[in-house]
Amino acid sequence: MTRRRRDMVMTALLLLVLCLPTIAQTSSHSLPRLTLDEAIRTALREHPDVRQARAALEAARARTAQARADYFPHIDVSGFGKQGLSGASGALGLSGLVTSPLFRDLGASAALFQNIYDFGRTAHQVKASRWAAISLEHALEAQRAWVTLNVERAYYRALQAQRLVEVGRKVLQERRLTARQAAAFHRAELTSKVDVTLAEANVAQAELDLMRAEEQLATAFAELNHAMGIIGQPTYQLEEPEIVIEPLPDLATLLDEAERRRPDLLALKAQIRVDEQIVARARSERRPRFVGLWSGGWVRFSTYSIGRLMLGALGVYVPMFTGGQVKNRIKEAQARLEQTRAAYEKLAQDVRLQVQRAYRALMTARKSISVNERLVERAREARRLAQLRYRAQLSSFVELLSAEAEAARAEAAYAESRYAYKIAQALLRYAAGRAPRR
Repeated sequence: MTRRRRDMVMTALLLLVLCLPTIAQTSSHSLPRLTLDEAIRTALREHPDVRQARAALEAARARTAQARADYFPHIDVSGFGKQGLSGASGALGLSGLVTSPLFRDLGASAALFQNIYDFGRTAHQVKASRWAAISLEHALEAQRAWVTLNVERAYYRALQAQRLVEVGRKVLQERRLTARQAAAFHRAELTSKVDVTLAEANVAQAELDLMRAEEQLATAFAELNHAMGIIGQPTYQLEEPEIVIEPLPDLATLLDEAERRRPDLLALKAQIRVDEQIVARARSERRPRFVGLWSGGWVRFSTYSIGRLMLGALGVYVPMFTGGQVKNRIKEAQARLEQTRAAYEKLAQDVRLQVQRAYRALMTARKSISVNERLVERAREARRLAQLRYRAQLSSFVELLSAEAEAARAEAAYAESRYAYKIAQALLRYAAGRAPRR
């Protein structure tokens, strides 16, 4: 081949590079914008698990109010009309003056019941209910922390998938250019048909990889919507986070914080207090209970007097023999207390392991970013040199393909390491019971 013909080929390749059309991409301005903070706020407001935990807390507070009601008098109003034997009216379940065993057919009364002293039954029940509400408050915080972690992971994975799609498009663009170069060289009789065939196969592989990346991106957005607890958009414009490599925190400090701050541990601590109060209440059932009753009203008598229109009574309930019911109720309460204590110890051990694993994962992620950053720089430079050498016919097409493949792998690994670091940070904050920080 003459020098003039070689110059013409190189000029044509240069024009091909300069005029290569960019791959059309969807305008980001047409997509709904979603920041990580907005995603977390949406999840904490809409996620069914958070709403369920919030409703459970409201129910526990209502149970506390119910238990406290036994401190106050209970008043009811009754009336009846009957004909026949007086004792038959007891089946109505009425209370107060109207239950007097008199052969009268009309009557109405109000009754006031007061629990005078029950040796701590009511007090222990109220305390148990309060601690149960506190336990569910911590359980709600634990659920909020878990939902927040899942949103962060889903958000960063969606960003990672989005970045891999961008890398895949760039790789496809470069391989199409390489295929055009190989075809031009073949037409100029500078290379064999093998290079063209390999280049076309390489383009097909890049198209397949891009298709898989786009499918993974669609799945990542679906998982993000699921983490937020909503039926949302199929795709979003996500906010790229600022990734700053921070110093590693002290592991001993993290372990101590986890024991003091993890809301699921605090929830079990409060549940231990609940079970302790239930044991005390079960023991109080061995003691007497004193109650009072006052009732006043009107019953149709032939003659009336205060004694006939009002009544007052004091009563005492003494559990003499219950067939072992109270004794076994105490045993059951003690067994549940021991079960809760064992659950707390197990969770405390699990939390320590979670912190240690998250700490090691963060260490690895920090190192991976710096290593992959150097690798991607070298791979990009190797690809650039391989492209120049191939255009100058100083290297084989296989060398160029190898450099392009290695650069694509390095780009993907670098993107994965960056978002893996953010996920590792979020996981360590969750494991240590720290508030989310971005």
